[in-house]
Amino acid sequence: MFIQPVCAEEILFHIDMLDNKKSNDTYDIPVQIIKLSKHIIAPVLTTIFNNCIAEGMYPDALKVAKFSLYIKVVTLQIHLITDTFPYFHIS
Repeated sequence: MFIQPVCAEEILFHIDMLDNKKSNDTYDIPVQIIKLSKHIIAPVLTTIFNNCIAEGMYPDALKVAKFSLYIKVVTLQIHLITDTFPYFHIS
């Protein structure tokens, strides 16, 4: 499988698609800062990505993902069996 080289316009497009409401990146850089500096960083990222594609090697720093685990609290309603079956009596 061969990956096509990327262009700066493609990088700019994906930067524009970032959601401002989402959390920061793995280095805690806010999305707003990335968007404001996109015309400076896009050519650099293009060169880095294209070199990675050409060499077939990707630095460990590009393999990092940041995720947050949110646990939803579910409220369980427990009914006694006598509430479900009123004609059944438990002594």
